[in-house]
Amino acid sequence: MGFLFYLLAGIGIMIGARVWQQNNIVQLPNDYKIKLIEIFTKKNKWSLYLNIFTLGLLIIIFIFNLFSIQPVLIGFILANVLSTTIPMNINYNKLVKAEFPTSFINNYVYTSALRVLGTIVIFLYLFFEYATN
Repeated sequence: MGFLFYLLAGIGIMIGARVWQQNNIVQLPNDYKIKLIEIFTKKNKWSLYLNIFTLGLLIIIFIFNLFSIQPVLIGFILANVLSTTIPMNINYNKLVKAEFPTSFINNYVYTSALRVLGTIVIFLYLFFEYATN
């Protein structure tokens, strides 16, 4: 029951952040929407590398979990948070460089922080469940 609560709470936070961000995009003038599409249609190789790294850590954690090695769980949680925060920082810099309105950039920062918080909430259960056993 506990895991379901953390999972739903984390997913709820991330969905709420996504809806907030989409509403913010809708309110942008058309020229900024075009800029937004131009900026983010280019593929970011770092994001792909971070996702592959996180997937690799997931596999490692399942292997090491068989042997009850708890520090791997902490490493996995940190890698997952970093794999979301680093691309968000890169995207923030792109928005600032493209001179988007301050209110849009601030909302991007808030929604990004909420997505990271949602990820942390989901992994809190795993940390307390496995670290205390």
